[in-house]
Amino acid sequence: MSSAADLAKLAVALDGGTLLSGQSVYQMWRQDKLANGTPNSYGIGWVIKYYNGHKTVGHSGGPALSDVLRFPEEKLTIVVLTNAQKLYPYLAQGVADFFIPPLAITVMKGIDDKDPRTTEILKKFLADAAEDQVNESLFSADAQKAFVPAFKAFGLPFFKSLDTLQSFTLVDHKEDENGIARR
Repeated sequence: MSSAADLAKLAVALDGGTLLSGQSVYQMWRQDKLANGTPNSYGIGWVIKYYNGHKTVGHSGGPALSDVLRFPEEKLTIVVLTNAQKLYPYLAQGVADFFIPPLAITVMKGIDDKDPRTTEILKKFLADAAEDQVNESLFSADAQKAFVPAFKAFGLPFFKSLDTLQSFTLVDHKEDENGIARR
């Protein structure tokens, strides 16, 4: 439980180095690699990712009451507090758009798509999500119970908030004992 004033004091202390040492902040926001070599997106209590090319750290209450988004290099912290349920962690990003210009975005070169049918299914899935729809028949019975309700609650509002899909390119395809991963 915190107030806006408490969270502002936290941001100032983190920016000024008066709360934690630089080494502690580094450890807290370090992006380690998973066993498969991909970067972990979670530090010590903080989600670590990039938004419009800028490193961010933050955490939301999920579909709850708060969203904290920090741009450590820019020393900008955005905090959204509300009494409404189902606050999705995208409002702080929308506020950030007023203060942080996007860095140049690198367009990744596509690879040869040996499974265009799957690509078309994924493309349609994303287009449907932008229209607030999900085709549950694409998922196994277990995924219909475990994944689809969470996707409807979190994924659909996110995809609806995006601009219309402009392009869809396969940039990576990996197969191993755990399955197939496509980006």
